[in-house]
Amino acid sequence: MVPFDREAFVWRLARPLSGAVLVAAIGAAIADEPPPDSAQAITAGRAIYLEGKLPSGEPLEGERPGGFEVSGREAACVLCHQRSGMGLSEGAIPVPPITAPTLYRNELPKPLTRAPRRAPGMEFKDYPFRTRPPYSDETLERAIREGVSPSGYVFNYMMPRYELSEADMRALVAYLRSLSDAPSPGADAAQGGGIVRLG
Repeated sequence: MVPFDREAFVWRLARPLSGAVLVAAIGAAIADEPPPDSAQAITAGRAIYLEGKLPSGEPLEGERPGGFEVSGREAACVLCHQRSGMGLSEGAIPVPPITAPTLYRNELPKPLTRAPRRAPGMEFKDYPFRTRPPYSDETLERAIREGVSPSGYVFNYMMPRYELSEADMRALVAYLRSLSDAPSPGADAAQGGGIVRLG
């Protein structure tokens, strides 16, 4: 007769139970997070991008090389990449467009026929965008966290590196995916648009 091994018996009973508990816990955690490109995720990402505010209500925090930290509105993406995501040029420093077509397909935004203006003699590294591989969600996350493009180009020190949770990162990426490369509608002549003359 084989002696009764109580420990092995308890383990055999507990193992399927622990798996079920783990699956239930993972399911509950997933249920609390919005789908990657849902309206809720895009709204959360929009607050990160425009206001520097995380879904938790805490301020977005970033660090530039050299240890310079930015927080809240000072860390918001909109300050450099603009509300449209079209970017700009800060003197000799190019701030590239980050609309979905630019990031994921290397397509320049429709209003841009060339790279933004720059000071004479200044080179644009990583321009035009077709010199780097298109981003994937993984390489975009690495760029946001580590400041490195898919081609290995290290971003200018002006670009903070952000330590975002997985959920916060998914929200920000969902918002970036929602940015269009079409020009924003403006006021036409009937709405008072056109050239403003002073004096």
